[in-house]
Amino acid sequence: MYLYDGGYAQPANKFTNTHFTMKNLKSVLHGLIIAIGITAIILLSFVLNRPPAVVPADAPANVFSAQRAAVHLPFIASHPNPIGSKANEAVRHYIVNYLENLDLDVHVQKTSYYHAPAQRAATLHNVLTRIPGTGSGKAILFMGHYDTVVNAPGASDNGAAVITMLELVRMLLHNPPLKNDLIFFFPDGEEYGLLGARAFMRDHPWISDIEMVINFEAMGTSGQSLMFETGKNNLKTVKEYARAVPFPTGNSLSKEIYKMMPTTTDFEVFKTRGFQGLNFAYIGSSYDYHTAGDNIENTDLRSIQHHGEHAAALALHFGNLDPDFDSNRDTVYFNTIGYGFAYYPYNAVPPIAIIIALIILGILITAFTKKKIKPLHVLFAGIAFLFKLMIIYLGTNSLYHIIESYYANNDLKLLQYNQNGILAGFVFLVAAFSVLYDQLLVKGVKISQMISIYLLLMVLLIWGGQFTWQIAVVALAIPLHLFFAHRKPIDSHSLASGAIVIWTLIMLAVSFTVTGASYLFKWPLLIGVVPFLLLLLIRKLKEDSIRMSLLLVICAIPLLLWFPYLMYLFQLAMGLSFIGFNMVVAGLMMGLLIPHVFAIYRINKWMLPAALGMVGVILLVSFSAGLDYTERYRKQNRIIHATDGNSGQSFWLSFDDRPDEWTVQFIGESPDDIALAPFYPYHTGVAQGNIAPGFDPVPPMLKVLSDTISHGKRKLSLQIVANTDAYFLDFYFLTENGGTLDMGVGQSARSRLRPFRDSDWMRFMYLAPPDEGIILHLYTGAGEAIHIHLNELNYSGIPENTEYIKRPAHMMNAGDLTLISHSYVF
Repeated sequence: MYLYDGGYAQPANKFTNTHFTMKNLKSVLHGLIIAIGITAIILLSFVLNRPPAVVPADAPANVFSAQRAAVHLPFIASHPNPIGSKANEAVRHYIVNYLENLDLDVHVQKTSYYHAPAQRAATLHNVLTRIPGTGSGKAILFMGHYDTVVNAPGASDNGAAVITMLELVRMLLHNPPLKNDLIFFFPDGEEYGLLGARAFMRDHPWISDIEMVINFEAMGTSGQSLMFETGKNNLKTVKEYARAVPFPTGNSLSKEIYKMMPTTTDFEVFKTRGFQGLNFAYIGSSYDYHTAGDNIENTDLRSIQHHGEHAAALALHFGNLDPDFDSNRDTVYFNTIGYGFAYYPYNAVPPIAIIIALIILGILITAFTKKKIKPLHVLFAGIAFLFKLMIIYLGTNSLYHIIESYYANNDLKLLQYNQNGILAGFVFLVAAFSVLYDQLLVKGVKISQMISIYLLLMVLLIWGGQFTWQIAVVALAIPLHLFFAHRKPIDSHSLASGAIVIWTLIMLAVSFTVTGASYLFKWPLLIGVVPFLLLLLIRKLKEDSIRMSLLLVICAIPLLLWFPYLMYLFQLAMGLSFIGFNMVVAGLMMGLLIPHVFAIYRINKWMLPAALGMVGVILLVSFSAGLDYTERYRKQNRIIHATDGNSGQSFWLSFDDRPDEWTVQFIGESPDDIALAPFYPYHTGVAQGNIAPGFDPVPPMLKVLSDTISHGKRKLSLQIVANTDAYFLDFYFLTENGGTLDMGVGQSARSRLRPFRDSDWMRFMYLAPPDEGIILHLYTGAGEAIHIHLNELNYSGIPENTEYIKRPAHMMNAGDLTLISHSYVF
């Protein structure tokens, strides 16, 4: 922590003019070194976190080449291939044929699986092959699902994993045999509840051989392949990962972020069963995730190369390793400086945190005794720092909602496309505000300034729709604190010390609660206070010397290498709705940079906040105002052809607020409000729509196999055979008198169905129904009638023989579908 004298220079005179000129030049040089150093380190953090260069197709056969792997991509990811589709079958045949051409035995595990917690079932086709090792038959499993969502070709999610594994298999066959078996598993049905992995876990005999699971995923179309998750008690696994990979990339913070996300991967199935393993994904260009933008053209081959380099190194390392990954300790792990990688067990976290807190306490006590700072001033500064973080959260969150209000409905995608620029704009604005706020405290806050801060915050809250009386009352503490504690100037020593105290408290709290994220607060804090400590111990060390400038920059390296890039990753993972939280992190970072800021402030007190604010405004306006779609950043829309099978009436439906230039041809310029209950019985709302050309739908066959009553309970067994080319059957059940309803699918155990959303209807989905149909067993009270609403859905698009204009180049399909509804009472 650098100590600054407050910035109150004495006026120059004819006897001291030369002296002060030299001092000012020295201060300018001091500030420039720090400003250039901070900028260089932040830029370096992004350079160091780029994926590796693509290895060309003419590389030696025993190395991984993304260019060779990419040859498969047109066969894997030219079209969406959701479970049950013909495209899904074609991708499966391609994988099987390629592996068989490598003289490997390939197994297709065809099975059905009912996942009762999700009330979802499917007919599945998992693909597996195995390269035998020279040892005992223990195996390392490599995994990457091959199905996609209905509206994405899936070049990255998860075609990248599929072609990585195909190229890995080819590469390994050009290397010497390994000790352990290698299993390559291509699950089906991942996108609808990890169903293929669950079926494999339940039924396949190879499960007992597996010692390690390595999964590959993507939530975007570019970026580093990050090791973002492991199994529980992962100390030995992380240790071997660090040994195996030349440039390991990952951190235990990502696991904590992943817990907050609504997504999961096939790795979850293995982790919950106690398997050790590693989960990899890249998330750059996350706006392409689960959209038609996840295509071959947008997928960065460097990301696939990084997938492959991880896979190749791990196969060669774990393939010859005696399988022993049992451990009773979890691990904190992270990239250090450059390509360094550190890890240590969780049980080391609390003592390290306490030691660091004691070191900070010792430094502060020493500063108190040397009269560098005053305890009361530090307390006030710490409270002011917390209030600054509150203002940052409320202000940036409200400002984002103001921007968002101009991009309602699907047009929010425009902001997602520009989220990197928006994030940068907010960061610069937060930095400018932080500098101005600290300068006010150092100079002494005037009443007019206190009132202005509060009123500006209230305006943002009201305009952004975030205002509540509770927030307004709580926020009154800000001007009250400033009025009573900061009307008089406070020295920057105390200001920086107050931020250090808050950092220490956060570090302790995180260490005992969110352990995987603890490194992010420990090491920047400990290293960041080194300049302060040296100033206390070394009398000859001057605050504005070149040595101190370099020391400040060097001691900020962990902070500046980690925080900006992790904020970027957090934004990619969580989206712009979390911008307020992310900006609090930016505010925390500025707290450790108070000494650096005041050193730059010596050059000119307005230069830094003015420059930061101007850049922030330019970025925010550039990336949030007047946005429009392009052929790269396309608009999503969808149209539904819905037919009520009981009445035969058909409609075009759209869930957009208003028709656009493409959907208008179906629903018209002034669409009607179409009730959704005939198609989605739980739904009480309407969609924009119009009458559509209909056809005579052939209802599915529902055959009653048995209907019995025993001991006051009714059991109804049905066989359902779809008569359309349905991707899945969507059931809604309702008992007439509100009784409970249990269900079994085929030979599965019965389970209680839960109401869907806030309705009384209970939903069940069956994906990829077989030609012979499915069998359901329904259990309820003896006097209960059962209402069944059945939707047959086909995501192949708009019905054949429909004349329509294709989407323009700046639009993409968000999931056109044909829906046929039928209702029954038994």
